[in-house]
Amino acid sequence: MQKIELHEERFCMRCGGDLVDRFLDNRTRKVCSRCGWICYKSPTLAAATIILLDGKLVMVKRGVDPHKGKWCLPSGFEEYEESPLETAVRETKEETNLDVRIVKLHKVIFTTHFPQQHLVVCFFLCEPVGGELRAGDDAQDARIFPLDDLPEDLAFSTHREVINDLLEGRI
Repeated sequence: MQKIELHEERFCMRCGGDLVDRFLDNRTRKVCSRCGWICYKSPTLAAATIILLDGKLVMVKRGVDPHKGKWCLPSGFEEYEESPLETAVRETKEETNLDVRIVKLHKVIFTTHFPQQHLVVCFFLCEPVGGELRAGDDAQDARIFPLDDLPEDLAFSTHREVINDLLEGRI
């Protein structure tokens, strides 16, 4: 079984002082012992894309853990000074070599699958506008799948939920 290490803040981002536990707002929070700054834990933002190419769904096989070797929608983490839309376009290009245009935001899902990193994932319906499908970045493979023959070994339940939305006509 893989050991999960929790990232715990130890020092203040403002002054470098030690963070100590204090009970505030009905919960224990990390507070700077020097300047009083409160370290609020926030979820990480990610974006994923739903792309139909010739009526088939674009998916990538993960090349890294977690869930290496399983299939998912093109997706990844937002970088600093990047919008969720920019993240979706960039991650899709990095993982599939496809240029896409955002059509609409389909769904936002909060997930706590990883204790060390809670996520807010924005799922965007996109249309391809260029590029040629091929695996890149941290993807082992990139393919299109007929909607009646999708892979069973999906990496994330949130992606399965969105794919079910697609199959049931809610996208």
